[in-house]
Amino acid sequence: MVKVCRVLMLPAALTLSGCSFAFVDPPPKHPERLPPGVPLHCTTNRWAPIVDTVVTAFQGVRTALAVNANDEEYVDYPISRDADIAAGVALGVGFGVAAIWGHVSTSKCASLKAAERAPERPRDQSDASNEPSKTPPPPPASDKPTVTPPSPSWGR
Repeated sequence: MVKVCRVLMLPAALTLSGCSFAFVDPPPKHPERLPPGVPLHCTTNRWAPIVDTVVTAFQGVRTALAVNANDEEYVDYPISRDADIAAGVALGVGFGVAAIWGHVSTSKCASLKAAERAPERPRDQSDASNEPSKTPPPPPASDKPTVTPPSPSWGR
């Protein structure tokens, strides 16, 4: 029975853990296929991945304490030391995966939204060679000579 619980604990921890899996809406895989004018819907707020990161760190510390503990310290505990270590590892992995996925998803979303708000970048010269330039020409040169004031002589 104990081995069955250990085997079932990892998939359960991986599927039931992680704020990012529950609260982060990832960006679309192909945002360039969105019709013009359709806003991009995804999560840029990083609170869920941060919570997942904190829980992962807590599970790491808690599991390290369980690894270094003696079996005698678990006499009055409702679970054994081995089950505590397995639960800590499973939850740490689950929340860790969620934290990574959440940070990557929110970063991609923030980049896509920033690019969506940014003005269009000018094309490189190879694309612009067939079209008239949209930049205004430089002002015509003046016939008047330019006079440069002399530099001050300090310390003379």
